[in-house]
Amino acid sequence: MMKKTMVKTGLSALALLPGLAMAAPAVVDKADNAFMMLCTALVLFMTIPGIALFYGGLIRGKNVLSMLTQVAVTFALVCVLWVVYGLLTGLRHRRQLLRQLRLGDAEEYQDY
Repeated sequence: MMKKTMVKTGLSALALLPGLAMAAPAVVDKADNAFMMLCTALVLFMTIPGIALFYGGLIRGKNVLSMLTQVAVTFALVCVLWVVYGLLTGLRHRRQLLRQLRLGDAEEYQDY
């Protein structure tokens, strides 16, 4: 029983070795970023009218325009908040770097 377990474990380890040896390093590619941005834009273009029409179908006919406007304004607010939060999060590291440079600890950041 123990021999079978050891053989299975050994074969499993051997099966995983080529995958580890052939793993390519992660590289940032401009095409990958462009593809993700395009997919995000397409999802947003699809989602906003979908949500507006879905909620518009749940209310009376004379209030559909109001619902479409509310969804559009809410989406605009979320976009503004997303950009502000993203900029603050992205620039947080930069502010820490500038603070360190002003204090004279530039030796730590030779890579930048």
